[in-house]
Amino acid sequence: EYVAVAQLSVKIPGLKVTNLNSGDRDLAGTKIYKKMPQGYVLVQTLDTRGSEDVYFYDYHGEKFLAVASIGQGKYPHLVSTTKSSIYRWHGGQFKLFQSFDLEGAKHAVMQVIHDRLYVFFATGVTINDSGSVPSQQSPIYVLDPVEDRFTLVQGIPTYFAYGMDPFILNDVVYLS
Repeated sequence: EYVAVAQLSVKIPGLKVTNLNSGDRDLAGTKIYKKMPQGYVLVQTLDTRGSEDVYFYDYHGEKFLAVASIGQGKYPHLVSTTKSSIYRWHGGQFKLFQSFDLEGAKHAVMQVIHDRLYVFFATGVTINDSGSVPSQQSPIYVLDPVEDRFTLVQGIPTYFAYGMDPFILNDVVYLS
């Protein structure tokens, strides 16, 4: 039994925490804990920056972990662009499988549709003090079994998206 914790940032020594962004996103990482007799023990830290969400999926015996990252940097110098990643379980730990250059990814979810594995990232949560409107596409990727990698299927226009939920109802696929 494992628990994955998407870690947005870590505290900066000597800096008073004034808001959710008052930290160092570059050093946070996604924490993987394993249940042991003495409790949950940290067994791995994935190299992620500004992680907001993590999603586990077992697809035909292959174990994947999708990590949505909102941005990187050290407060007050934060940027909304960073890599969101897919990890695959191999040799008793998660190994980086593929990364995507995304801006402000807040949520990740995986779903099998017609026996193919899809990953959805909700994006658009950007740090924007200029007053300009971010133009975002929340991407949808599908695992290509021949290439053994996720390829872009479509971008859904979003503005400050916080979540995506694919579901099947009466054999019809929907996305909310």
